[in-house]
Amino acid sequence: MKFTKTLLLAVALSATKIANAGLIRAKTTAPTRAIYQAQVVTPTPIYAQPLVPTIDPIVAQPVPYEQPLHLKLGLQLVDEINATHSLGIFEDTEGVQVNNYGGSWEDDVDPSFIRFFDEGDGILPANNTVCAPFVTHLMLHAYDWDWGDYPFDDPKEGIDNNTSESPNPWQYLALIDDNVGFEKKITNIRQSKPGDIISIHYLDGDSGHTMILVDLHLEDPIAYPEAGDNLNPALAGTHFYRMTIMDSTGSPHTNDTREFTIYDDNDDPTDHEIHGAGIGDMGIFLDINGNIIGHTWSLSPSNPGSQGWINGMNSRLKLQTERQMVFGRLPANP
Repeated sequence: MKFTKTLLLAVALSATKIANAGLIRAKTTAPTRAIYQAQVVTPTPIYAQPLVPTIDPIVAQPVPYEQPLHLKLGLQLVDEINATHSLGIFEDTEGVQVNNYGGSWEDDVDPSFIRFFDEGDGILPANNTVCAPFVTHLMLHAYDWDWGDYPFDDPKEGIDNNTSESPNPWQYLALIDDNVGFEKKITNIRQSKPGDIISIHYLDGDSGHTMILVDLHLEDPIAYPEAGDNLNPALAGTHFYRMTIMDSTGSPHTNDTREFTIYDDNDDPTDHEIHGAGIGDMGIFLDINGNIIGHTWSLSPSNPGSQGWINGMNSRLKLQTERQMVFGRLPANP
C-alpha cells in the first residue's frame, strides 16, 4: 500500500467554521492531518542494509478504495476536536470537556459518547470514551451497528453465544478471529486497508487496546539489522513499518494530534497533552509473509537500523506472544 499525501488544512478549515460561530482562534502547533489519496502503484522497496528477500510487489500493491464511513467520521471528529483546541477551547459552556479519556458504556453517571460539531446550534464537538467504545460509537454512528446482534463464543469468559453491546479489546479480538460481524481477519498485514479494525489483547491479563488503521506506510520499510548489539532473535528477517492509527487513549503515540502548543496574543506558549480521541504513529514488525511478529506503541527517534534504534526498539517492543494483535475488516470496508 502506498499513498501520496496531499496536505490539506483540514484543521484550519474546521477551525474557521468554529470561529465563525463566535469563537476566537489562537495560534497553535497542533498537527495538521493529512488526507490520504490511494494510488495504484507497484512499489520498489529500498531496504536498509543488509538486504533481505524482496517482498512480492503483487502482494504489496494496493487497489483504489473508498474510505469507509466509520473512518471518515472518526477523522472528521478528530479534526473538529483539534480545531476547537486550536482556538484555546477545552470545554463547552456546560463544562463538558471537548476531549476526554473516560466514560463507560450506558453509564448513568459518566456515559461514554462522541459528539460532532453542530454549527447551526453552536454545539461543540466532544469525545468521552476509552479505546474500544470509541470504535463502537463510530460504528454505531456510521451504520447503526449493534454488537448485541452478534453472538460469539467468548473464550475468556467460557460463554458460548455471548453478546456485548460494547465489546472490550479481547472480545473484539475474538470477534475478528471468528469472523463474527467482520468480513474477514487480515492475515497478511501488507494487504490491510485504512478503516481496518485493530485489537490487542495483553495476554497476561484483561487489558488491551482497540483502534482503527489510518495508514500502513509500506513505502518506508526498515529491515531489522543482522549485526549489532542486543539484537532480538525473534525479529530476524522482519521489516518494521510506521503505522498511523486513530484511537482514544490516555497515552499518546508518536507524531500525535493530542500533543500540541498554543500561543496567546503575546506569543507566550502553553504546551498541552489532551487524552482522548486522536491520531498518532505506532510501529509494527512483519515477517516476509506479512505475519505480525511484534509492535511498538511509539517510534524510536534514532536513525533507522542504528544501534540507538535497536535499543529503542528493545524498550518499546511487544511481541505477538505477549500482546496479541489482530486486524479485522468490516463488511463496509471491502
